[in-house]
Order: sequence, then structure tokens, then C-alpha cells
Amino acid sequence: SQAALDASVTSAVKQGKPILFYYWGPTALLGKYDFYQLKEPAVNAKCYELLKADDPAACPSATPSVTLRVNLNSDFAKSAPELKMFFGKLSMSLPMLSKYVGRITDEKIAPDAAAAEFMKANPGVWAKWVPSAVGKKITASLK
Repeated sequence: SQAALDASVTSAVKQGKPILFYYWGPTALLGKYDFYQLKEPAVNAKCYELLKADDPAACPSATPSVTLRVNLNSDFAKSAPELKMFFGKLSMSLPMLSKYVGRITDEKIAPDAAAAEFMKANPGVWAKWVPSAVGKKITASLK
């Protein structure tokens, strides 16, 4: 289970023991510790399909990346076009997202406090998500 894997990884890290594991992101665990990601071969669609099928003819392939998406139902999107535009522009790196998920999970900080911390520390990231007039108001409110 994820809980058992997290416990094993956390235990090894705290004890300074080596550990090799396969994981996904964004997650609190990846935001909490500094891990080294092993390099994989490039994604090869044919090889990946053979790997998934456990075919003996399988060849090396990385797992293809997936996009973390924000979805809105159509009624919400119609009633709040400015939020639809905002969510359509929202983008950040997985390590950055994992860092803040980790703070919320492990340090028990409130999500709004984590959001304010993120906004103060990363204006170059979130400013792209909002019109410049809104960005100026946000910046002023964070001081």
C-alpha cells in the first residue's frame, strides 16, 4: 500500500540507509526529502506496451509522463469564465507542487497558509496565471 511504502522510505531516510524505490508525483513524500531520480531510457511506445503486457519480448522504456489536470464541470465553467481562464493557465513543476503538498501534510500547515507562502515566494510563477491588474492586487495583499 502507499502507506506501507511511505513508511519504508521514511524509515530508511531517517536511519540513513540506502533505499531504491519506484514512486509517482506529486506527493508529500517527494516534497519532504531530497531524492535522486535514476535516469531511465527514453519512452518507447512499442516497448512500453510490451512491458505493460508482461511480454517476454519487452524492451527498455521509461513510463510516459502524464499531465496533472484541473477539470471543471460545464456549469461551473460557464458561470465563472475568469476562473476557467485562471485554471487553464495554472502550471507549476512537480517538485514545487510536491514541496507544498509535503508542507501541508507533514507540517500540518493550513492550505491557505501554504498558498500564501507559495505566492510570496514564487511571484514569477503565479503572475502568469492572472491578468496584470489582478497580479498587482495580489502582490499588494501579500505584504
